[in-house]
Amino acid sequence: MIRIADGPSAAPSGDSGAVHGFVAGMQTNMEAEIYQGYAIWGHAIVQGDGYAASGTITRGNKLVEGSGVLGIFETDEEARLVGLAWARAWVDSHG
Repeated sequence: MIRIADGPSAAPSGDSGAVHGFVAGMQTNMEAEIYQGYAIWGHAIVQGDGYAASGTITRGNKLVEGSGVLGIFETDEEARLVGLAWARAWVDSHG
């Protein structure tokens, strides 16, 4: 599910409309939104009993920035939201 946000106060609801898939043999859950003209993604990558969080920013189908691992969290929703928050903060400071 892609959620549309147009400002720093926009945040996803608690609804887990995530995309699920596999990246390089790892199970990953992603959530995306359009934020100030960028497509931003929050990722939750299964890591044992937890989820590694990361964020990705694209514009015009080109990679702008990726976060690397932001931390390990208990739920995939928490990890995805951390990734989205990182991406919004990056856009706010660089966009």
